[in-house]
Amino acid sequence: MDLYCLPYAGASSAVYKKWEKPLGGELRIQSIELPGRGRKFGKMRLNSMEQMIEHVFEELKGRLESGEPYGLFGHSLGGMLAYRLVERIGQAGLPAPRHLFISGVLPPHATRPYMIDHTLPDIELKNELQRLGGLTSEVLDHPELLKLMLPIIRSDLQAHNDEHTFRTQAGPVPCDMTVFYGRQDPLTEGDMGGWSLYTSMNFQIEAYAGGHFFIHDEEASLTRTMVSRLK
Repeated sequence: MDLYCLPYAGASSAVYKKWEKPLGGELRIQSIELPGRGRKFGKMRLNSMEQMIEHVFEELKGRLESGEPYGLFGHSLGGMLAYRLVERIGQAGLPAPRHLFISGVLPPHATRPYMIDHTLPDIELKNELQRLGGLTSEVLDHPELLKLMLPIIRSDLQAHNDEHTFRTQAGPVPCDMTVFYGRQDPLTEGDMGGWSLYTSMNFQIEAYAGGHFFIHDEEASLTRTMVSRLK
């Protein structure tokens, strides 16, 4: 079964590549690449959730028409994108995922106690991302690489922030849902259990030690959970 994975702000599809080893072939990781990075580095960046949803939907539509079961995972920006994508899939009359996995993002109605301003000067934005653990030593040690990444991160953050600020309507999706979060993540302090309002089927929530990027330390546990819930 395919597990489509949506990236967090600034990330490329490569962030989920290492999940293939702990999965051992039980699921096929299909990492989605957003424009402006990785395999689509030369493409124009998208700075709204609607643009991202349509881009991913058009990429997946042909595969979903086969009717084969699949799972959907997203972390942070990718988590909200995954939820919105299921809405879009339903509007097109295509089958919902067998299971939706949302990680590291509060539900649409929740007040966000902390958000990263995408208009911050470069040095302040770098400091905010570093505090969350979102920049690798490779990026921090190479200013030219950081210079390439910051515009991508800004576009992604703008899409995420505008989605929270301007969207007023959201309803339940017709698939099972599991939510993951890190207990020390300042971006998800609040009612993560509120995601239960956004599915008409089974809901489960899993907490992990760690901050916003706990998924990189807990990949074995996360992938085992996803395999078991997609069976």
